[in-house]
Amino acid sequence: APAGAVPGMPPGAAEAPKSQRRRRRKKKDEPEEEPEPSAEPPPADPAPAAPSPAAADPAKRLKNLHKKLRLVAELEERVARGEVEPSAEQVDKIARKQQLLDEIAQLE
Repeated sequence: APAGAVPGMPPGAAEAPKSQRRRRRKKKDEPEEEPEPSAEPPPADPAPAAPSPAAADPAKRLKNLHKKLRLVAELEERVARGEVEPSAEQVDKIARKQQLLDEIAQLE
């Protein structure tokens, strides 16, 4: 075996640039024939999407809302201390605080 050869690697593979080795590997992995697309459309979704589990379980939704409220409060504190210059998304998050409080009040 040549001095720079790697066991298990085909001879000559180490000399080829990396991009060529990738192309060879990709070409080798591709199927030779592409399957023909079927004339039938994919089957339609039999049932409409069910509500998310969090929406179905009020206790779970309440826990999620409390977590969001806690994160908003932490963000407000960090902004007040000057640790963070809020992004547009963070400003929106802070603005939704009252909506969170209202929804929590409805669920409790």
